[in-house]
Amino acid sequence: MSEPSSRRSPGRGMTLGLAAALLLSTTACLGPARPSPEDSAAALATGIETGEFSVPLTEAGREVPAAVEEALPEGLRPEDAEVTVTTESVTVHEDDPARATARYTVRRDLSALGLDGQEWSYGTDAELVWSEEAGQWRADLRPDDLVAGLEPGGSVTARREPAERGSILDGSGTELMMERKVARVGLDKSRLEADGAEGAEDVADAARRVAAVAEVDEDAFVARAEAAGDKAFVEAITLRVDGATYVPVDELARIPGGRVLEDTAVLAPSRTFAREVLGTYGEPSAEQVEDSAGELQAGVATGLSGLQADWEDRLAGTPGVTITLKNPDTGGTSAADTDAETDETDDAGTQGTRDRVAFESDPVPGQDLTATLDRKVQAEAEEVVAASEVPAGLVALRPSDGHVLAAASAPEGWPVATAGSYAPGSTFKVVTTLALLRDGLDPQETVQCPDTLTVGGMAVGNYDGYPESSVGSIPFSEAFAES
Repeated sequence: MSEPSSRRSPGRGMTLGLAAALLLSTTACLGPARPSPEDSAAALATGIETGEFSVPLTEAGREVPAAVEEALPEGLRPEDAEVTVTTESVTVHEDDPARATARYTVRRDLSALGLDGQEWSYGTDAELVWSEEAGQWRADLRPDDLVAGLEPGGSVTARREPAERGSILDGSGTELMMERKVARVGLDKSRLEADGAEGAEDVADAARRVAAVAEVDEDAFVARAEAAGDKAFVEAITLRVDGATYVPVDELARIPGGRVLEDTAVLAPSRTFAREVLGTYGEPSAEQVEDSAGELQAGVATGLSGLQADWEDRLAGTPGVTITLKNPDTGGTSAADTDAETDETDDAGTQGTRDRVAFESDPVPGQDLTATLDRKVQAEAEEVVAASEVPAGLVALRPSDGHVLAAASAPEGWPVATAGSYAPGSTFKVVTTLALLRDGLDPQETVQCPDTLTVGGMAVGNYDGYPESSVGSIPFSEAFAES
């Protein structure tokens, strides 16, 4: 029997050695293995959504997030409205494995611009670059990676076009609260110099004279005028242009900067007409904006009280919005701006812009609101309570359906009719009297009206000042009238 050989086959040993050498050679060509760029792409998507970028950025891309934040108007920034970013794909370049492209769909909610449920959607992409030194993927950002079509030095504007507001109608379909002509009386600071005024002292003097003509607090108006910008129109008072209200056009014309602007405002037939019910419409005060938990915006008119506030969504409609990219005009035209409108360079030599509309929606008119008020009954109710020497309120109901035909209070500012909390008292006698009349009682039938009546062991007396002549046996109609 022969012994086993201790020597390996020469051919097999050469094959293994060659395979190992080839493997080592291939690994050396590819370099060390890199992690997938998908995690970096996801972190970049989160940065676009929140405005806070945790993904490493290249040196050129580090200034981009702050620049884009500055370029976006209020209502489009991440802190103002929700931004949703969907990662569509992440692709490593075949010809350069150290670079990858991440493609996204960006959706910016437009609720902060008044377009509830609508969004500005666009596709964009960003380049990721592998840093061998840092051992990480970095985002090589450009402005249009965050906002499609935005170039370095460009900006984004959002212009709102208010929708036609719905009117509040009375029960017969007659308009109660609607757009009416007004005159805005105030100081136009941009005209002071042209009208011969100079310096801060002249601003104060002109403001004081305007306040005197407008019959508003002079010190308060002067303070507002001095705090306003050099080109501001500082409103003192808004007057109705109804033929019955005097508008001091001639007096304002003699004051430097004094001016009357024609405008419209949502108003009732008169300043006090059904004010408690209809409410008011206009720009909210700073205090109202602060207390609104984000529902109200400075400078944006809205329903502030009454039906105007309660039915704001119905009356307001939906504003139109135009979002425009304003990129620097460098003399060339990009493919994205083929249909853009180019602004001319101004007289001072400032570079113009190439403007491109990125999003546009038309305004949707608001709907009318029909109230149960009767214009004639409301006017009569206000006339009645205005004659009262004590706080008074009157609410007129139609018994057949419970509709409120009028609600009036006096003096102004005391919402007795709508906000007062009172026991029914004698007002309920209307109900009991109607029941008696329907049961056959004759208004001239004699009834007893004593000084006091004991009910359930409690003595109930007439009101203080009840006439003695109406105590005892009197016609029911007299007892009802006196009570």
